[in-house]
Amino acid sequence: MELAQLRYLCLLDEERHFTRAAARANVAQPALSRQIRKLEEELGVPLVTRTTRRVRLTAHGTEVVQHARRALEAADAIRTVASDARGLQSGRVTLGVTHTPGPVDVAAILNYASSFGTVALSRAYADWSVPANASYRRQLVDRAVDLTQLFQATTAGKNGADIRLSVDVLEDLFRLPDLTHVLIVAGDSDYIALAQRCKRLGRFVVGVGVAGGTSPALVAACDEFTLYDAVLRVEDEVSRVEPAPEPAPAADDETAPPQTSGKLSDRAASRLLVQAVELLRGKGDDEWLHAAAVKQQIKRLDPSFDEKQLDFGAFTDFVASRGNLVELREDGNQRLVRLRPAKPARKPAARKS
Repeated sequence: MELAQLRYLCLLDEERHFTRAAARANVAQPALSRQIRKLEEELGVPLVTRTTRRVRLTAHGTEVVQHARRALEAADAIRTVASDARGLQSGRVTLGVTHTPGPVDVAAILNYASSFGTVALSRAYADWSVPANASYRRQLVDRAVDLTQLFQATTAGKNGADIRLSVDVLEDLFRLPDLTHVLIVAGDSDYIALAQRCKRLGRFVVGVGVAGGTSPALVAACDEFTLYDAVLRVEDEVSRVEPAPEPAPAADDETAPPQTSGKLSDRAASRLLVQAVELLRGKGDDEWLHAAAVKQQIKRLDPSFDEKQLDFGAFTDFVASRGNLVELREDGNQRLVRLRPAKPARKPAARKS
């Protein structure tokens, strides 16, 4: 019996669908099915009832899932203790940032990275005594990004940050097997070798670049590539959403980093909901998203989110209260969420001359 098999069974219990469970586990659907069958053969009892429309767990399967969740939680706790003892961090996504010629919305990049999983490692490499770089320090620190100081060894300092970033990424991939995705925000062809090596090590490489300023070879070297403008478009969609009016709204800075303590305001919670749905909607063609996946994405954006602090007994109650922003649909035991379609703007009436 392997922990991966228990994890697949728990995902199957949540999704009730082999393909969706495999997508969440980042494995092929046949591979997940084989592992479930191996677990059934080892235990000697059927765990899953397979039908043409959906998957159901047997009574034995339901009982096994309860024990499996406790086993996985215990395994995660053991990994955390071991990582703390070695002074390491474990996670899924690694993100490095070097000096850029123009202003960059760091928050938008980090929010996009969170849609692939937990951002475990994030570093920024620069000479922070330079005013152009120092202007980013506050927003980077507020988002828990490690600032790495690079002193210029030469007058130009060319490629110093690029080389340091590439070396650190490869070192992290070898010592942290939990890292599954690498996000490269660049357009320089110098990163082609890094992307290729990450793929050979079995990691999923995501690229973000500017239209017309990114090397076609770098785009081809990535598993997935997104334009920087498309990343900003998600933030623009969120900023255009007008949440439900509040009786006594608090003064919120919409550009401020996520709150780390205290109760979220209704406005901030509504923006988180829309932002999470927008990010996840860009991952596939299905506009209806599972409520559990939306909540998980919200927690990645802001770990302080808790629907109970907003006086809701369940996450679906919180979603239902935002009926002006999203739609909630029940499909058997599943709860699905999608962004409410925007109403078409009225055309201005023609003026008679």
